[in-house]
Amino acid sequence: MQQKTHCAPIAEGRGEAPEGRCQGAETVQAPTNGESPPSTAWLMEAICEPVNLRQALKRVKANKGAAGVDGMSASELPDYLKHHWLELKAQLLSGSYRPSPVRRVSIPKPGGGERLLGIPAVVDRFVQQATMQVLQRQWDSMFSEHSYGFLKAGVMEAGLVMPMTEGTPQGGLLSPLLSNLLLDDFDRELEKRGLKFARYADDCNIYVKSERAGNRVMAGLTRWLSRKLKLKVNAKKSAVARPDTRKFLGYSFRTGRKVWCVVSPESVKRFKTRVRALTGRNTGRSLEQLIRPLKRYLTGWKSYYGLNQWPSLMRPLNMWIRSRLRCVLWKQWKTSRRRFEELRVRGIGKELAVQTVGSCHSLWRISCSPGLNMALPNSLFLKLGLPEL
Repeated sequence: MQQKTHCAPIAEGRGEAPEGRCQGAETVQAPTNGESPPSTAWLMEAICEPVNLRQALKRVKANKGAAGVDGMSASELPDYLKHHWLELKAQLLSGSYRPSPVRRVSIPKPGGGERLLGIPAVVDRFVQQATMQVLQRQWDSMFSEHSYGFLKAGVMEAGLVMPMTEGTPQGGLLSPLLSNLLLDDFDRELEKRGLKFARYADDCNIYVKSERAGNRVMAGLTRWLSRKLKLKVNAKKSAVARPDTRKFLGYSFRTGRKVWCVVSPESVKRFKTRVRALTGRNTGRSLEQLIRPLKRYLTGWKSYYGLNQWPSLMRPLNMWIRSRLRCVLWKQWKTSRRRFEELRVRGIGKELAVQTVGSCHSLWRISCSPGLNMALPNSLFLKLGLPEL
């Protein structure tokens, strides 16, 4: 059974399940009399510890990320803190600190629709990172082993500040931690019922032995979430189904004598779409220039999908990427004379070069031909730094 819960969308009528707000939650206002509550004063002092702040600054600089509404980049943050840190620290310790509005952006979802993200200002990202580091040390050990933003500032959309009273923008560093805090009770309920599950933020898979058991568990947990946490399950994204027909965090399952974890077909499709975008045929870039951004993407993709070591998937993808690059170069060479000369310079015999240049096949078919494969061998791509999956 795969069940997806949704909590705290950031704007009315947006998100996957606007009705699923945390209606019972209270908004805690920071004190305005210049003093932090005694029970939380130690927390802010821990956040402002030099060691914690240095770690936070290092993480924010490493993550880079887009600029917020103030236009400040992560590389400009150290210089800003050098001149404004004492003022910022005083605001944090007194409870008078107020974050800037987040910049709202939308990205397309793989299954259609848009995902709304809130990009905090870089100073707010620094404060969030420092806060998260302290809170994680306090709370992470209490979360279930199966569980793997700022509220009142509003969001900046089309130049206007839109006030928000509920929810945490996706994109804020605190969002995953706050999600775990809210859904920890849900994890404990699943453990109490003896269910096998894995949860990442609001995406949760629960594994049972039969469809009948799945329907019973789905109905019971839907009622529990509504009654206890005031959350509404997203019916469009939730289902009772066999594990090999669903995907979870980009993975799916393959069954047989054993059960294997594999990259889902949707993830492979998105991978190819991204590679095509990075290797456009009309860019006029050299092979080295094409490989540079592709290398970063492939390294990250391989790291994420490292659990899957199926040669039957990775080998065809490696061949497809190299054929894609050969295809791009073949089109860039344009004229028959240029193509013939390029093949000859790369050691291809005259007869094979003439045959390859005179082929009436498509660009893709030619990219798989013996002549072009010999002229642009696999070793060339490895030498230029193209990683293999």
